[in-house]
Amino acid sequence: MTQAIDAPVTTRHPLAPLTAAEIEEVCRIVAGSGAVAPGVRIVYVALSEPPKAVVMGWVGAPVPRLATCVTYDRSERLTQWVTVSLGAGSVVQVDDVAGAQPPILMDEWVADALAVKADPRWQEAMRRRGITDVELVQVDPWPASHFDLPVDRKGRRLGRAVSYVRHFVGDNAYARPVENLVAIVDRDTHEVVEIEDGDVVPVPAASGRYDAAGVGAVRTLAPLEITQPEGPGFTVDDGH
Repeated sequence: MTQAIDAPVTTRHPLAPLTAAEIEEVCRIVAGSGAVAPGVRIVYVALSEPPKAVVMGWVGAPVPRLATCVTYDRSERLTQWVTVSLGAGSVVQVDDVAGAQPPILMDEWVADALAVKADPRWQEAMRRRGITDVELVQVDPWPASHFDLPVDRKGRRLGRAVSYVRHFVGDNAYARPVENLVAIVDRDTHEVVEIEDGDVVPVPAASGRYDAAGVGAVRTLAPLEITQPEGPGFTVDDGH
């Protein structure tokens, strides 16, 4: 039996997303469970969806709330998949995920970019391109795929950092990429493992900005009005 749209809901829908409070509770359970090593990073938390038959047959009865976490143990270079029962307040399963990397964390992004800018090899590569003031250079250490190169076969958590030239804070850096220069960074140690420095390609001179200073006066558009005099015609209750 499928849950009718207007049927009374006595509990949260099985697919209702985790609330902020539930996410905090999941993190607390994982951190205090002893099921994972001390100091692991909780990278990702989401609802562990129940089987489709449970969802399609739901008529308001309570359904166990499970959450899935992706954790990362930097010391062991280990990614794990952790399942948590919110009702029981406990970890119910931990699975090692061999050969997988979790999403990048913001502190890793910042630390990797700083490591690249401090590397003498990267600085020399920038000088080859006539860029001596690197204060405003933007370094993006993107998550790297596996290209089956020797550096990829070492099992490291790698980022591949590319650089862009800005003229001021808030400038459109992506209009001026530094071509043929990639820094490979170990995210666990923030060590610049390799610098891939190819032929020098001139950095574009155009600003590439989209503001009035870059493209001139913005074209005036005719007014656009969207009205719903009787309201939206629907309500949203807990995402349903």
